[in-house]
Amino acid sequence: MLEEGKNILLMLNVLIYAEFDKWTEKEQYLTKLFEILSEMCEADVEPNMSYMCYNPILMICLSCEALKKIGEAYSILK
Repeated sequence: MLEEGKNILLMLNVLIYAEFDKWTEKEQYLTKLFEILSEMCEADVEPNMSYMCYNPILMICLSCEALKKIGEAYSILK
């Protein structure tokens, strides 16, 4: 759903409850999530997801929260 740009805020809200330490690199979910989040921030992309979202500031905040949780989950494992 994030790739399609549908229900962006709902999907980012769901990521708040995700346990990122359970995600494996073998499945490449983290890599795909990083690609989607970077596409959200790029200004060069024509159908920019921030334009499709009704609250782009909340989208940025939720993306930062997800990235913070990923950083915390993997720094604990190191």
